[in-house]
Amino acid sequence: MCDGANVCGHGQGHGHEQAGKQGAEVEPPGIRLEAGNGQVFQLVRGLPPKRLANELHFYRRLEDVGRYATGLYLLDMHERGEHATFGQPSADDYALANLDMEPRTARERRQILRECEHLPSIHEALKRGTLSWSRARLIVRVATPETEKAWLALARKMTARKLAREVQGKKKGSKPTKGPFYWPHSGRRVTHL
Repeated sequence: MCDGANVCGHGQGHGHEQAGKQGAEVEPPGIRLEAGNGQVFQLVRGLPPKRLANELHFYRRLEDVGRYATGLYLLDMHERGEHATFGQPSADDYALANLDMEPRTARERRQILRECEHLPSIHEALKRGTLSWSRARLIVRVATPETEKAWLALARKMTARKLAREVQGKKKGSKPTKGPFYWPHSGRRVTHL
């Protein structure tokens, strides 16, 4: 984020000169995106590879932060009935009318945050950014307090696509079938004797 004085808020630099730096590299002006509440993002094409990768990771994390925040606030709105304050019959209706969000998406985000209330390890990993929203979304469907650490360990080792296949068809409370002795390339279990 930039504070309007071309000073980056997350310390990575966005291709513009930062205040107080002598001889900082100057790049062509980029695209200015206003996020609301005075927050502005300055995006620049043609960044060096390492900075490009840093920016991609930063903005990908912001997507997860946005999903978490909308889920949290929609859950709060739902539980307190504040949607009625805005003339809406439900938080889902509020999301559709005011956030351009499908009711199914609103319900899913609320549900993920509700599940996280009972899964502290998954919740903490999601808050810290060590677990993506996509992976958390998958494992909260099946994890329970007794199985969450196993699901969390698996989620950190697998791609979201492979994790989706592992979760598919599992019931709440099921344990992952792909444990430490699973050979991922063959689809077979290997037992060491």
